[in-house]
Amino acid sequence: MDEVEDEVDGAALDALVAILRAYGRHALDTDAATAEHTRTLVTRWVRHATLGMPLSGDKGSGPRDWRALGHHFNEHRREETVALGNSASLLREAVWSLLGSVHMAMLDDQRDQETAGQQIAHLRAATEGASAAELRRVAESTLTVFDAVLTSQRERQRKQQEALGAQLRALASELEEAKRASTLDPLTELPNRKEFDDFSARVLQLHAFVPSPSCLLMIDVDGFKRLNDRHGHQLGDMALQEVARALSRTFLRRCDFVCRYGGDEFAAIMRDCTPEAALRQAERVRATIGELRLPERASDIQLSLSVGIARLRQGDTVDEWMSRADRALYRAKESGRNQAAVED
Repeated sequence: MDEVEDEVDGAALDALVAILRAYGRHALDTDAATAEHTRTLVTRWVRHATLGMPLSGDKGSGPRDWRALGHHFNEHRREETVALGNSASLLREAVWSLLGSVHMAMLDDQRDQETAGQQIAHLRAATEGASAAELRRVAESTLTVFDAVLTSQRERQRKQQEALGAQLRALASELEEAKRASTLDPLTELPNRKEFDDFSARVLQLHAFVPSPSCLLMIDVDGFKRLNDRHGHQLGDMALQEVARALSRTFLRRCDFVCRYGGDEFAAIMRDCTPEAALRQAERVRATIGELRLPERASDIQLSLSVGIARLRQGDTVDEWMSRADRALYRAKESGRNQAAVED
């Protein structure tokens, strides 16, 4: 009976972790927090649920506080509901603006048609009973009206085309920027969590057909909270940018992928790579970070990294692969930090 209960609890926990990660994957910017900040919180929630680590992100483990976790989750859902409502309002305004422009263009065309119709009626009446001189006058007037109508339509169409072209260019620029923003972390300019989710899913799909050794490295900046608390977020952001540049210089193969996973945590996927080779690469990046020097006001802080490494197993899900890398990372931190650990 106990084994059945453990299996049920394990299945429920796996489902909870999957839900939380999906929530983080599709996080939105709100007035209270950015999507990136929400993903960082989701990472803490997952570690709290799986490893008992504090929701604050501090070191250690303890009993899980399900009520607090539920409170955090519900608060974020309310904030995102408000953000979605605001986004929907902006979209409705854009649609109504477009409809208004189309409506005004239709009214202009309708007025031109009415003017032309009235002039044709005058011409028809003149042909039925007017004198030749009157008929000529009405015919010349009709040509003048038609010429004015056609000129007006051509000018209006030209302006409408220019306005439409400007709107389309602006929309294309906004879409391009939105696409870029959706895949890049604005601080470090590395791929973000969303891009990691997409890339890791593709790696798993490829691995199902053509198995090849691949490794996931979860990389955490040691003592980052202390750096932020003591010297402020501006210096903390500078440190994250330096770490991002070091990672970009280390993972140079075209089949390597490195991203900012959230907060002070980065992730790398190395395809066609054994755990031993991944460990050597982790040691290289640790050595590079060890040589970084922060400004004088933070000279007492030496940056270092803890790295957890997990190989991709046949039949793995992304969550299973990440959980093993997370456990290896946690072991590296528990063993003193500034080191890399490979999954058991």
